Amino acid sequence: MKRKSVLKALAFFGAMLFLAFANFTFNTSALPKADSLKVEVDTIEDNKYPSVKIGNQEWMTENLNVEHFRNGDPIPEAKTNLEWENSGRLRKPAWCYYQSDTGNGKMYGKLYNFFCS
Repeated sequence: MKRKSVLKALAFFGAMLFLAFANFTFNTSALPKADSLKVEVDTIEDNKYPSVKIGNQEWMTENLNVEHFRNGDPIPEAKTNLEWENSGRLRKPAWCYYQSDTGNGKMYGKLYNFFCS
């Protein structure tokens, strides 16, 4: 008997939550307009990346695609899983394409390990 009362109460509470939020709409007019906030981020390789400023933060709108650090030092490419694992084990910077497939570069950009930061 007590279990039925609890189930009824939960069903009622769930129905009330649904009704309370069923007509909820998200006001997108408060979001910044990305087109009006674009700036360019330059890299040592003369790549230009569109970005958007939201509040005090600037976000790139494209994936990073560099092979050199800002000081000009190269970032080695890990072409195999073993090279990628060794770079992490040896605490060396490296980049690779997703699944080591250069065709994935256009979609995902280059993937960088922690030691590139």
